[in-house]
Amino acid sequence: MKLKSVIALPLMIAVISMMAFGFPPAYAANGPKTSKLQINIYNDPTTESWALDRGDIDINDWPVSKDFIDMWSPSSSAVALQTYYEIGKMEFDIYNWRWPTGVPRTINPATSYNATSPGFDQQAVQAWAFRRALAYLTNKPRYITNYLKGYGYAMETMVPMPASAGWTNYASLTNASATDVMYLPNGNVTVTGYIYTYNPTKAAELLDAANFTKLGGESDLMRNDPLNPGHDLASLKFYIRIDDPNRRQAGEDLAAEMTAQGIPVTKIITERSVCFYQVMVLHDYSIYTGGWSLTSNIDYIYDLYNSAMSGYAYDNNYAWFRNSLFDYWSAKVKFAPDIPSLAFAAIQAQWYAAKYIPIIELWAAKGVKAYRKGWEGVVNMEGFGTDNIWSFQRMLWTDGAGTSRNGPPDTIVYGFKSDISAMHIICSEWLWDWSALGLMYDSLVGGNPYNLADRVPGNALASAWTISTWDTPAKTKITYTLRTDAKFHDGSPVTPDDVRFSLMFTKACGSGVAWNYAAAMNIDHIDLSGNNIIVYFNVLSVFALDWASLPILNAKLWRQVATKQIWGLTESGGNTGYTLTINTPSLVRNYHEWTDDVYDVFNVPGNTKGDGIIDLKQDLAGPWVFVSYKVGETIVLERFTDYYGTQAGVDTYINKAFHYVGDVNYLGGYGANNTWYTADTKIDLTDLTLIGKAGGTDSSMIPWGGDITHPAPAWNFYNPDADLTKDNAVNVYDLFTAGKSFGKTAG
Repeated sequence: MKLKSVIALPLMIAVISMMAFGFPPAYAANGPKTSKLQINIYNDPTTESWALDRGDIDINDWPVSKDFIDMWSPSSSAVALQTYYEIGKMEFDIYNWRWPTGVPRTINPATSYNATSPGFDQQAVQAWAFRRALAYLTNKPRYITNYLKGYGYAMETMVPMPASAGWTNYASLTNASATDVMYLPNGNVTVTGYIYTYNPTKAAELLDAANFTKLGGESDLMRNDPLNPGHDLASLKFYIRIDDPNRRQAGEDLAAEMTAQGIPVTKIITERSVCFYQVMVLHDYSIYTGGWSLTSNIDYIYDLYNSAMSGYAYDNNYAWFRNSLFDYWSAKVKFAPDIPSLAFAAIQAQWYAAKYIPIIELWAAKGVKAYRKGWEGVVNMEGFGTDNIWSFQRMLWTDGAGTSRNGPPDTIVYGFKSDISAMHIICSEWLWDWSALGLMYDSLVGGNPYNLADRVPGNALASAWTISTWDTPAKTKITYTLRTDAKFHDGSPVTPDDVRFSLMFTKACGSGVAWNYAAAMNIDHIDLSGNNIIVYFNVLSVFALDWASLPILNAKLWRQVATKQIWGLTESGGNTGYTLTINTPSLVRNYHEWTDDVYDVFNVPGNTKGDGIIDLKQDLAGPWVFVSYKVGETIVLERFTDYYGTQAGVDTYINKAFHYVGDVNYLGGYGANNTWYTADTKIDLTDLTLIGKAGGTDSSMIPWGGDITHPAPAWNFYNPDADLTKDNAVNVYDLFTAGKSFGKTAG
């Protein structure tokens, strides 16, 4: 599964200025509570799950199957389960630039698909019909029932359901507008509804009408090629991932349906690395069992499918979907000036994608992840589950006997379903690469792990930020204030220069090199003023706050490497007027900082080598430091003791973050005899009752002499802890907030 972006942060909602939550001064133990983190690498999720069952690992990274859920559900089990709605998806990727699944040209639906237009493109319509036929051959109910055993949700657009339900509208795919007539050589076909329920008969109707018939070719069992009369279709290359049982079964299912329809298909069931090179680098495929781990920011609608993001190796839009109507609306998504504009554009973009089928959406997981009982501090992050940066900072083994796990002491053992491809902070593409790197890097902005739409910052390099505009027409400008106590893993301080270098270097690497280029591409320039980093964007967008929250690099290290490896890095300007260019950005891919020793922390003149330390151990500023990597076996990290985040500070932040999604009694310790209002780190009837007691009140109604911070939970008195939306009133919005998370626990 590829990762859309490392910015797994909430959407900025009309915030003009906001202070980041600051950790307390570094008076307590800094960094994670457990000293080491060892990642054990497995070849498939079943092997990983058995390792968790034995106690060889403490926490897993992949949704567990129903068989293991049933095994671990009894209270007597040594494994704890946590459910989440995945912000990610599985799909059948289709190459839109090759016949018969597409044609090698940009489509303008108003002319290309209009039989009365001089620009009518019959081949393009036939390819569209072919993609729709594939959609009708996709049996999502069978996949979810038989393969996922019910632990998935069928998807009809590129926005995951139900995790991001607020940004999609399936009703628009079945109303009166969702119908069209396809002008095909052997007769017109009407398609009603853009939810393509499994229907082999409809698939055959489309194929026959598009002149992919079984008659007149080399074999009456195979469909012929309308562009090559008298010959069968060339076999379609279908790359099927071997490492994911569910996607493999779905892929083989579709291939069987295609064969039954007389569509020649070559199944290539192979490793992820082979699929990656053939599909995303060479673009030598027709169909691929793809998948994405996404973020709560839906600008991926543009980043993954807009024409501007295709046409080169390692491109995001490796389906090469180029459709002018979709391009228009997806651009309106990425560059939305406000939330209402964003919401409208998102629905329109999804509607056109559902109509023209660049890919076939499959499912989002009803995910269940697991960890060994005896670990405290686990955080069940919205959309992603229990294996996340917050959990790994807080996890502490509480079973002193240690009899229910096999891992080494003072070490979290974390399971990976697959090996990394690289640990390249600029170029890495894969989920597992970023799952490892995400423990080591830090960025400017943080978010609430329990509600990614809630701007409750924490664990961030920026202590404050101000959002404004500049230029005419208005474009976004953000001033970030850098905290002063952050350090890189080589011990040097994180400075505003490092931040500016990181953002501009990512932009200069460009598309096809920098995985996060889509976030950096709209930065116009960056000025420095004292401890402030002032980022000027060349567009106006609600997403801009998070675009600048990229991994922060140790600029000293990267400048040295660029010089020694002759990348052609050029910088000019000072606090203002700064520019950065790279003559040969492709060379950045050749630098492997997880194995290479190029950086010399002492910067000895004339030293063309390093300092005897692997460079990744000296880069980045997150809570974990790289130690070692053995291919196919382990990745080892250790606690960064100079990390600015204290253990007590992280706990305080997490308690507050969970409070704001509905845990009203998160502090506890008061009420009648200090017993009724007890902290319990769960959202239940007690929390709803407390909101109800204070319902209809506001901050002006606190009784004189009352405890403003923690009043007794009496009827008709304002209770600040029940004011979850922080609007100085307790009302239906607070009740709705808690209701959405009812039944959840903190971890």
